[in-house]
Amino acid sequence: MHSSGKAYDLIVVGGGLGGYPAAIEAARRGLRVALIEAFRLGGECANYGCIPTKAMLEAARLVSEAELVPGISVKLESFERLRQWREDIVERVVSGIEYLLSRYGVEVYYGQGRLASSGGEVIVKAGDGRIRLECKSALIATGSLPSYPSALAPDHERILDTRDFMRLESIPSSTVLIGAGAIGVELSTMLAALGSKVVVVEGLSSVLPGMDPDVSRFMLRALERMGIKVYTGTAAKAIEREGEGIRVQLESGASIKADVAIIATGRRPNTSDVGLEQAGVETSSEGFIKVDGRMRTSNPRVYAAGDVTGHPMLAHKALAQSVVAARNICGEESTFSSRAVPSVVFSIPEAAGVGVTEREAASTGMRFEKAVLRYSSLGRGIIEGGEGFVKVIFDPVTKDVLGVHAVGPEASSIVTAASLAIQAGLTLDTLSELIAPHPTMLEALREVAELALKRPIHVFYKRG
Repeated sequence: MHSSGKAYDLIVVGGGLGGYPAAIEAARRGLRVALIEAFRLGGECANYGCIPTKAMLEAARLVSEAELVPGISVKLESFERLRQWREDIVERVVSGIEYLLSRYGVEVYYGQGRLASSGGEVIVKAGDGRIRLECKSALIATGSLPSYPSALAPDHERILDTRDFMRLESIPSSTVLIGAGAIGVELSTMLAALGSKVVVVEGLSSVLPGMDPDVSRFMLRALERMGIKVYTGTAAKAIEREGEGIRVQLESGASIKADVAIIATGRRPNTSDVGLEQAGVETSSEGFIKVDGRMRTSNPRVYAAGDVTGHPMLAHKALAQSVVAARNICGEESTFSSRAVPSVVFSIPEAAGVGVTEREAASTGMRFEKAVLRYSSLGRGIIEGGEGFVKVIFDPVTKDVLGVHAVGPEASSIVTAASLAIQAGLTLDTLSELIAPHPTMLEALREVAELALKRPIHVFYKRG
């Protein structure tokens, strides 16, 4: 091992959305910054998750939505050309990150970054050598890895994890998705739209179990309308290779044969070999790094951001935490709040939510009421097929907006706007003053607020 002779104000371990924004923010403010990346800049999101999967979903959405318009059909002619288009998009995103880091003077090292005992030194393992770098502060943003029961371990040929999925050279004729969370639902609708016969298996009682119950029920019906067979309340207990395919055994006794199985049972923090214990950084029993609102760990010289800090494991949460950490490292007071972090499933149709769900409000004894606006009440909603809804959870006395949940086309955009309303503490009265362009789905926010206030324009409401 040798010292590089370089000392930095900040060393960021991890080049994904939890890491590189902090490097850019700190360098922009004049700090000397190094970033260590074990694989490729952009992390899981740019290389395997958010970017390539959403590119594929965009293609699948074109195929699916064309069916709404009589006289138009769209079909997949070349998966190889689709793959190349997807990879070109990933390359552009990663190249953009490389460019920004270079222009801001961030020095990038490729290898495994590990904290030394003080937390003021980081050891970089690169190839056969190791380099010791010194720093005043460190940020751990090493992300997460696919997680699955040992009985469902991938063989990376026919039993795949979500990374393996991106290496497929063709669309399987039949697929079993194990897990009906966000990743499982996204992949299942994508594959079904592109021609695969899909079965989804979820051990819990509903698909998208973490989302608002009405959203989960709507999504189940949407999956079934796409021809997707869904098993809920029964887990997969084993997967075996059978001929040129696989067979999945369920706890219920049923079995499913398919070309491939994709394991989408969740993710775990990538914190096992980062030197946290030696540096005095406390973790939870699940391996998540404990942080305060400023993203500081139990070692005041070490910060953390992104998936390593716990649920929800979302790219946009990672980015927000990364910037908060950098600002505090630079001496500015900044605090991260999870109050208005939206959750989005980019499936067909989209599902999204921000703030409290109806189940959470009821279970905590919170004072609340709800209003639900159907997409079919809006001109744009009818153009988009008329399927979907927006729900607002609100305080009936103060009229504060507590949560907004949507399922259908552009649900992500609706909930993104609602997240700002919740973050700013807006009331229904203020939200009802939104002047959204017509016809757009953002009109749903004004309309659902008007409905909650019992004065809707595009829904008949007879006062008692």
